[in-house]
Amino acid sequence: MMDESLDKRREIRFGITTEAVVKTTLINQFTAVVSDISKTGLQLCLTDCNEHVLPPDVKVSIAELKLKSQRYKVLDYDSVTGLLRLKALNKENLTRLVRQLHSVAMVQPRVQNLVKQHSMLFRYVWELTCRHFPAPALQVITGRQMVNRLKTLYMPECAAALYPFEMSDHKAPLHGFFADMGKSPPDSSALRRLLQKAERFHLAINCERKSDQKLISLTAYQCFGSSLRNAIKQALQENEVGLYICGIECQINRDINTPMTEQRLALLLKIDLDVHEKLLALQKSYSHVIYLADFSAFLNALMLASVVPSVRKASAANAAL
Repeated sequence: MMDESLDKRREIRFGITTEAVVKTTLINQFTAVVSDISKTGLQLCLTDCNEHVLPPDVKVSIAELKLKSQRYKVLDYDSVTGLLRLKALNKENLTRLVRQLHSVAMVQPRVQNLVKQHSMLFRYVWELTCRHFPAPALQVITGRQMVNRLKTLYMPECAAALYPFEMSDHKAPLHGFFADMGKSPPDSSALRRLLQKAERFHLAINCERKSDQKLISLTAYQCFGSSLRNAIKQALQENEVGLYICGIECQINRDINTPMTEQRLALLLKIDLDVHEKLLALQKSYSHVIYLADFSAFLNALMLASVVPSVRKASAANAAL
């Protein structure tokens, strides 16, 4: 497992191409090209080094960044490619440097904020994937009444995540996944936990008795963590029941404008100004997107193979639908 203190994805990093000098001993020093810098580390490529092994510590000078003889610990060195990854031993100078780079990155495209760049790329790929993923996506808006917040359901024709429920008059039976059983008035503790960030992922489990097609709602603990699991496994083997499991994942709409929405809205602006303004205002009210994915085949296979997913009994009592 990777040491979290060395995980550079957790800190601000900047991409900048500039020359540096790496000093390995009192005599030997080599030229290099910097590619990645942060307040705790540095990545560069040695251009004229023929050594296969470097000492534990080196000193790095970067004239353009006014960094002189900064001591670094060698984390990794590839003698074939010359790629060198370093960890700073004195972070005070680098902290000031990163602050300067953060300001420079605002006005100079040559200095790139890699974390922001990667975040935007991930967001774009995530949105593109979700639009082609064969699972329903439920748009949620801000509001007080839980039921009124469930605004729009986008569902591809090939989606099977609603089974064993069926569409009726263009209405999706979402209560089969969210509603608490036997509550009056109707309530959904699962939906509340998802929207309040107490839970990001939830399993909605329904067991169908094939003799009379009666549905029994189960919690994750009842299905996988209790003594009932063996009875369900035996019933599955004898084809007496069907186990239908829907994975429900909640994502927060953190950014109002994303690369994809900006591109779509720009095209719409050329066609209809009024609709463009309405959509621009409407997207500000969307707070979450909930995805419903069919995990039945996967978790049925785990059940039959006696592989038990890790479930907590404490949270299972609150996970009933």
